[in-house]
Amino acid sequence: MPDVDIPVTAGAGTNIRAFQKASGDYDQYVRTVYGTAKGTLSNIPWTVTTAGLASVIAADVTRVGLIVVSAATSLVWVRFDSTLPTSTAYDYLLNPGDRWEVPHEFIQLAQSWAGQSAGGTMFAAAATAA
Repeated sequence: MPDVDIPVTAGAGTNIRAFQKASGDYDQYVRTVYGTAKGTLSNIPWTVTTAGLASVIAADVTRVGLIVVSAATSLVWVRFDSTLPTSTAYDYLLNPGDRWEVPHEFIQLAQSWAGQSAGGTMFAAAATAA
């Protein structure tokens, strides 16, 4: 892949992180943040119902990791917002026994859940970073 020049105007735009090499060129890098504490998920564990629960996992901009485990007795539909999911309007679904490491792009968003039938429990654990 060839080098690409990005025009930068001092004092404008978003900061980027770069390291200047001895040759004078720059290498751009992205800082990775790891969890420093276990996050609070006030509605977890959640007893699966067909009525569902909006924002069962609240949005959290400090969350850097999220793992979900389904001990439900049926499908659980997931939406990445505060709207209750349905069998025809959902973003993701979990089968009984599924273990799900939520993709990084979605971990800070709210999640709303609803079960295909009542029964069982949903568990989750979050990691946060200050």
